[in-house]
Amino acid sequence: MTDLAKPTPMLEQYWRLKKLNPDALLFFRLGDFYELFEQDAEVAAPILDLQLTSRDGRVAMCGVPYHAGTQYARRLLQSGFTVAIAEQMEDPATARGLVERQVVRILTPGTIIPEDEGMSPRLGVFYRHRQGVVAIVAELSTGTVHIAQGTLRSQDVRAIEHLWSVWAPDEAFSNGPAAEVGGTTLRDGSVYFSRQSLLHKEQVVEQKLGLGSLRRWGLEDNGPIVESLAALARYLDTLQPGTLRHLRDIRWHPLHGEMHLSARTLRQLDICAGPHSLLARINYCCTPMGSRRLQDWLEHPLTDISEIRRRAQAVSHWIDHAIERAQLRELLQSVGDLSRRVARVVMGVSKPRDVAGIVAALKCMPELCVLVENSQTWPLPVRVNGHPWIALLQRLDVLADPAPARWDDSPLLRAGVDADVDDSRSLLTGHRQALIELEEQERQRSQIKSLRVGYHRTFGYYIEVTKSQAKSVPKDWQRRQTTTHTERFVSDALKAVEAAIATAESRIAQAEAQWAHNLTAWISEESEWLTEIAAWLSELDVISGLAEAAVKHRYQPPQLTGADSRVTIAAMRHPVLEALVNEYIPSDLVLDSPHQALIITGPNMGGKSTFMRALAQNAILAQIGGWVAAMRYEAPVFDAVLTRMGADDDLVRGQSTFMVEMEEVAAILHQSSSASLVLLDELGRGTSTYDGLAIAQAVVERLALPDGPLTLFATHYHELTDLADHNPSMTNLTVEVLEEPLGPIFTHRVIPGAASQSYGIEVARQAGLAPSVLRRAEHHLKQWEQSAHQRVGTGQQITFDNPDPVAAALARALRELNPDDLSPREAWLWIVEWQRRIHQGVV
Repeated sequence: MTDLAKPTPMLEQYWRLKKLNPDALLFFRLGDFYELFEQDAEVAAPILDLQLTSRDGRVAMCGVPYHAGTQYARRLLQSGFTVAIAEQMEDPATARGLVERQVVRILTPGTIIPEDEGMSPRLGVFYRHRQGVVAIVAELSTGTVHIAQGTLRSQDVRAIEHLWSVWAPDEAFSNGPAAEVGGTTLRDGSVYFSRQSLLHKEQVVEQKLGLGSLRRWGLEDNGPIVESLAALARYLDTLQPGTLRHLRDIRWHPLHGEMHLSARTLRQLDICAGPHSLLARINYCCTPMGSRRLQDWLEHPLTDISEIRRRAQAVSHWIDHAIERAQLRELLQSVGDLSRRVARVVMGVSKPRDVAGIVAALKCMPELCVLVENSQTWPLPVRVNGHPWIALLQRLDVLADPAPARWDDSPLLRAGVDADVDDSRSLLTGHRQALIELEEQERQRSQIKSLRVGYHRTFGYYIEVTKSQAKSVPKDWQRRQTTTHTERFVSDALKAVEAAIATAESRIAQAEAQWAHNLTAWISEESEWLTEIAAWLSELDVISGLAEAAVKHRYQPPQLTGADSRVTIAAMRHPVLEALVNEYIPSDLVLDSPHQALIITGPNMGGKSTFMRALAQNAILAQIGGWVAAMRYEAPVFDAVLTRMGADDDLVRGQSTFMVEMEEVAAILHQSSSASLVLLDELGRGTSTYDGLAIAQAVVERLALPDGPLTLFATHYHELTDLADHNPSMTNLTVEVLEEPLGPIFTHRVIPGAASQSYGIEVARQAGLAPSVLRRAEHHLKQWEQSAHQRVGTGQQITFDNPDPVAAALARALRELNPDDLSPREAWLWIVEWQRRIHQGVV
């Protein structure tokens, strides 16, 4: 606190609010700015690129425009700070004495409501208890709540940690000491958990989150989830008192009802991130909330074949009805981001255009309902039947067109809504005409032709003349302000007009402020079903968007075969890459029992990785209910896609590329099941040739069991192709290469068979390596190939698949043995002898 002889009342007010929020940077509303003082200003100024100033030379201060406060606050949150917002609780123009101010909300990384529609900050609660784990992630900006619950079994814990890594909350706490889960730091939030009765916790949840009876959400008597929601409610209450009725889009994530996709797998397969992701390719949603829903579906594909088929049937309907689909999509474009607009209203950070957007969405509902009811594919939620939007729309449809940017901008209401406001506007128009007439009268009276009447927000209306003309003004004018080149005056007549204008404007402002309060209150009261409608519309948007993508990209309907391991895919394409190349060459994949593991060999840049990614992306498309980039797709429902692709290291943890690779492979071996899809690309390349080859063979042998996952293993270890001769679960694929006189041509088509070479030097030639370097490489290659042939025999490949000589000798001895010729003693001695040989490795 600054040592001042006599602090101003405003500074004392600031200190009082700061004392209540000592750990937050305080945004203190002063007119059109949020000001920061003293140490808060010194901390924030360099982060926000602001210049420190001072009114009295002692109290440091800096400020940001209040309409851009969220943007500046986000930068402070990204730097690790919390921001408290102190608002003016009364109109400064009518306040007597010091304007009352209160902290109305505290912003944290997981609770800020961003202006950017592409952002959805997430707040997480991770609750460990004696019987299991609960994970809850809430998006306050959209009204979405993700919930997952599991036991303490390692399989459940891993599944929840996987979901947590995909959700990636911006802020999270737990009921224990600080820890890290799924890449997110959990802070100790024990203070928000209590030992009170389950009934009391249910009441906390119902009051803060406005969920009503928990039975309707399937939460009754579920103590761990109620405890977690109660902790979430208590934490939110410390940040912003009041009921958050918009948290209605509750999404349950059954641990074994969704395809397992880790955050790393999503990144390696280019599912959601970047301009060339699967999301970017198929996102034909008409609303931002639809785009967010599509991303959620891609991150959590289904394994319930009945639900997959329900979505697929809806997609097929809109594909078959092109005219209705076009009408639906046109209406959805008018709906906009309904969920975020409702959330902004409930959170108290809305603008008039949010209400205008809600009105536009409600006006589309009658036609939308008719279209959907005729399709019989995606019915309205039961709880919002009865068309409740009709009555709300009648109350909300009052704003001017276009709606103003801020609540205190006028006109807020359109003409004909409020008679008192219309009367005041008429008077205001008359008074402004009087200003024009007064200006002309004063010109004639003073004979100053350049005279003009102007307005200043601080000094009000004035009559302005140049300094040279100031001596000629009428005596009844009173000096109001001096500028560099002009003098400004007022007259009694101007004061009278100014007072009349101020009175009219005040009446309009008071009436429109009451309307603003009423509009936001009505929406908050109805936010429960508004949020449910928004969730339904977002799903409908995704369904129609998937139909649009299927039509535009010539996708075909998939056939999911349940538990059948047979895979038949004809003319499979990579959904994203096909749009980036001039002519994409599709490939086929036919896999019958007992084949479970495919060894894929071929040249660099030949298309091995593309083939594997294409299979994974099409599997994900099929299991979100969409159509696929193939002429025919028959495959089982995969419970997971597990990948090891690309080269990553972890410098923060001091892990090399090879160490990260081995950790990922270990996780795949632990997590894969007979219903999983495993993709391994160039396993073992981060160490010596023989170490890498040995590890690669051991891993693929472990996966290629009769009850193992469907495995695609791309490699340059051609020695591994021999495994298919000895293991019935394995088969070989290769990238087609046409040998031409001018050099090999890579067709990028994957076909059955094994590659004869890697064509590494040819790829280097195409990449532009100098001819001298290529000639030297060819020389070294011939030398090493000759050396390898001399070590293992002419024409023999290096292989790790030679049979064990001791095992072969034992097999021969067993075939020649006649048990009827042996006494018990001789049989015992025979077993002892072979135990010795096996231990010593002697034939």
